[in-house]
This record gives sequence, structure tokens and C-alpha cells, in this order.
Amino acid sequence: MQNTLYVNNNGNVTFDEPLPGYTPRRLSETGRTIIAPFWADVDTTGVRSSPVTYGRGVVNGRPAFAANWRNVGYFRRRDDKLNSFQLVLIDRSDTAPGNFDIEFNYERIQWESGEASGGAGGTGGYAARAGYSNGSTVQAEANFELPGSGLSQAFLDSNANGLIRRRLNSEIPGRIVLEVRAGGVASTLTIEPDALLFSTDQPENKPALQRITLATNQGSVRYSVTSSVGSALIPNWLFASPQSGQTPAVITVDATTENLTPGGYVGTIRISPAAGQGTLAPQEVGVILAVGRNVPIVLRAGVVNAASFLPGVLSPGGIFSVFGLNLAGTTTAVTSTPIPDNLAGVRLEINNQRLPLFFVSPNQINAMLPHNYQPVQNAVLRVVRDNIAGTPVRVDVVSAVPGIFQQANGAGVIVNQNATINAASAPAPVDSVIVIYATGLGPVRNAPNPGVPAGTDPNQLSPTLQAVSVEIGGQNANVLFAGLTPGFIGLYQVNAIVPSNLRAGAHRLVLTSGDGFPSAPVTVFVIPTVFVN
Repeated sequence: MQNTLYVNNNGNVTFDEPLPGYTPRRLSETGRTIIAPFWADVDTTGVRSSPVTYGRGVVNGRPAFAANWRNVGYFRRRDDKLNSFQLVLIDRSDTAPGNFDIEFNYERIQWESGEASGGAGGTGGYAARAGYSNGSTVQAEANFELPGSGLSQAFLDSNANGLIRRRLNSEIPGRIVLEVRAGGVASTLTIEPDALLFSTDQPENKPALQRITLATNQGSVRYSVTSSVGSALIPNWLFASPQSGQTPAVITVDATTENLTPGGYVGTIRISPAAGQGTLAPQEVGVILAVGRNVPIVLRAGVVNAASFLPGVLSPGGIFSVFGLNLAGTTTAVTSTPIPDNLAGVRLEINNQRLPLFFVSPNQINAMLPHNYQPVQNAVLRVVRDNIAGTPVRVDVVSAVPGIFQQANGAGVIVNQNATINAASAPAPVDSVIVIYATGLGPVRNAPNPGVPAGTDPNQLSPTLQAVSVEIGGQNANVLFAGLTPGFIGLYQVNAIVPSNLRAGAHRLVLTSGDGFPSAPVTVFVIPTVFVN
């Protein structure tokens, strides 16, 4: 592996000289060796945006180098949308001298372009590109770009085939692995799309066929195809043909519904390279089938922390939102406590346990996870509408996943010591106490029952079991209290002292739970002194 490289702010690394240009173009047209997890208009000068970081480490016992674009905004100084992605170069000299792996990790992709590239509001113009090149325009095998490079909205979280849901040579959604062996990138199998949705109003009405395109970055590989459905208790409804072939190829996918009752179903198409095709990993296409009218449809990316909108990860006691289709027949919000686990004929269940509901509508549900729910991976979340079960979604429950509630301008929902809402026109004095409102800070003492507000007795507060730290403008802030807000459900507050030596103006504020999981940053406004007339 080469010993030196340039980490460019704009979402890539180069090896001969820096690449300062914002606007992405085909990687082969750069004329240099480049590895780009997300070449786009990255701009880290916004208050909520974080700087690009990099350093050495170890991955699976092997030396590695990582560059991190976590919570980065876009040109010019825009921070209303933030992306988080990473490049990891892993030494694989254990396989042969000079070998290494290229790993792209995607956590959040909310924007694709900035004003320097003709974008508006983070989309349009010259969209982001991802892949690698050795700078040659004549060697096809020396260049590879992920499908969707340069196409508007192809990489975004809002796209069913966005980067956070893609996998390549990996079992982890949002992870792309490219193997560099003997001086070149090993042949890589790519699929497009990696998710399919079938729907039909009646079981006897068969959905239209759909297709999957297979390709490799070089050469051709033989493959086999298998299909499976989410449960052995239901008839097999998913079929793919041909069941073997050679890339490039197109696979036809068929969903047979006549033996199914109304509801949501999930399945998987697995494409496996044949024996002798090197180290290519199998690839999977997720399939969703909705049978009947008004079947609730939800994807993992649609299950988000209510404050940070981090997808697919929940925590005990936290408020979260579910976005999808056909979730409810009407819009209804609770008006009293305790909040119910059935609202307007809608239930939300995780591993068959009903959850308290704040709000339901055709496209959104707001709910909370009980404080006593234990962390678990691959829990099954499902919306049930009028006793029709929707598509099951796999989510992870972790001890804490903090998110700070935000105002429309990206400022945190923060109350100053004088009870005013923190804003540019109402900044917090240094050495004063601010109250930061958040969710997802995990288990607490004196935990209330599901759907019941936190107690208001000052002697029976509900502090978090894990320590919480606050960073403002890069400095640690002394935390006086972190726990549930008295009289509220699923709402946490963190009382902290503004560091004494902060300059006047807007600063970046981040919460971190005891296990080291940071929140997305928000803006807080500070003044150094208070003048009393």
C-alpha cells in the first residue's frame, strides 16, 4: 500500500497531488489516481458541519487508514443537510505483498451537490460520484464508478437504492468493499437495483414482472440465483430466472400472490458467483410484496430517531418516527396521557410487543420505545393497520442513540437560563446554564411505565444511567443533569454550563452518550458577557 496520500475536503483522496475542485466529473477524466467515496461539493465551514478527520488504526487485526467525512455540509456554507461517510484503506499483505482493501461506509447521505456545481438545496446540478481510477482513460478495468454516479438523487437516503442501503462484497448495508490484488482491483459484481417493491390490490391480480441488472467492473463472471421468503410458514411466492448465467445479464423476478392473504411480505434474491470466480462475495436484493389494499409499507431507512433522523437504530425510552406508505387511514394525534398502543386502528409492534403512539397519519407515525426494552439486533418492526400487518422491517436497538431536537434553521431546541429560546437574537451568556432538549439518551432511573409521563417530584427525577457529555465550540461543557424532562414522555433534557472562554456567535454543540455515540451537531448562540443596566 502506498505510504502517502492527500485527503481532499471534497470527498476523495489522491496520491500524486491534491484535488481541490468541487465539481465532480468522471473519475477517469481527472488524469490521476483517485479513490472517491463521495466526490461532491463538501463544505465544512457551516456552523453545524464538522471538519474532515483522518488517521491510522486497525481493522480486523490489519493496519488501516481511515478518512472521515462525518456530518459535513455543502457549498456554500450550507449545513441544513449533513452527510456522513468514510473511506478505509486496509492492509491485506497477509494475502500477498502490496494487497489492500478499499472500504466505503455510508451512514447518512442527505445532499448530493452544492452551489459550485449547480445544485440548489443540496440536489441537482452535477451530482456526486463514487469509485476509483488510476487516471487512465483507455484501460476500462482501471476505472470503476458506483451505479448512479452523476445521476441526480441516485445516492440520497430518500432513494430506495441510496448508498446507505447498498452492499458490495459485504453483508452490512451501506458498506462497499473493493479488493485490490496484484496491483489491480479484483473483479467486482454489482447489481442494480438492490431492492424491489411489488404490490397488488387483490391476491388474484398478479404484479408485473421486474428485472435486476448484473455487471462487473472487469471481465465476466458466472453466477447462480436463489430466492427465499421471510418465513417458512407462508407459501413460496418469489421466483427468479434464469437461475444461472454469465455477466453482464438481466434477471427477471416474479411474485406469485394467489396463495397469500392480505398483508406485507419480504423476500430476498441472492446472486452468488460460481466456484472458481475468485473472492467475489454473494450479493442480495431485498424484495417487498404488498398484497391487498392499504397495506402499510415501511423500509429500514424510514425508521428514524425523531430528533436526529438517524435511520434504523432505536434506543430504550427514545422517541422515533416511521415514514412509509398506507400507514393509517386518517391523521390522528393523542390529546391525553398515558398515550395508547392503538390509535385510529393502527398499531406499531416490535418483536410482537405493542408500542405507545403519539401520532399516526398515512405517511408518518410517531412512537416511543419503552424504557425497559433491552438492546437487540435485527428486531422486527411492523405497522398493523386495521388488523392488516405491513412489511416487517429489521432495526437495531442499542443502549443510547442521542438526537438533539432542532429548530427550522438548524439551531438546537435549547432554553437559556432566563427561560428564552436560544437564538441569534437571544444568545446564552458564557458561564450560564442552558437546557438542551433531546431524545435517545437511553435507560433511566425511576423509569415510568410505557406511555406514561416522567414524574414531576423533584426527589424522584429520572436521570440517565449512562453519563452524557456536552461539547460546545470544541470545548467540554460541565453537565449538571441529564435525564427525562418531568411531565413529558420520551423527552430528555441536558442541563449544562456554557464554557467561559467561548467567543460571541454561533457554535457547534454535540451530545455524546456514555458508550461514545455522538449526536448530530446543532447550533447554539453564545455571548461572552452580560451587561446589566
